[in-house]
Amino acid sequence: MPAGRLRTRVTFQAETRTPDDGGGHSVTWGNDLQVWADFRPERGFERLAAGHVSSPLAGTLRVRYSDAVAAVTAAWRVLIAGSLWNIRSVADEDQRRRFLMMTIESGGST
Repeated sequence: MPAGRLRTRVTFQAETRTPDDGGGHSVTWGNDLQVWADFRPERGFERLAAGHVSSPLAGTLRVRYSDAVAAVTAAWRVLIAGSLWNIRSVADEDQRRRFLMMTIESGGST
């Protein structure tokens, strides 16, 4: 893939849980990793959950492989142009450690 396609700056965020004094924990998201990516929104769909209909968007994100990016999992989220997206899957698209393909869905938790 030509580098010119990697024109969207994205920020991967990992969840951090910190114990609180009440026996629970507080959750924060860190801006852990910024990279250039090829972002392709693909489709919208409707979902019925708890009696409510929602219409999340889905898409794909392709990023250049690195050891830092290889640490990203579906437990992380990604910030793209001010919008949060949940990461649903991460795959080495050709098994040659050149690019990682991620399936993402809008509506990341805050």
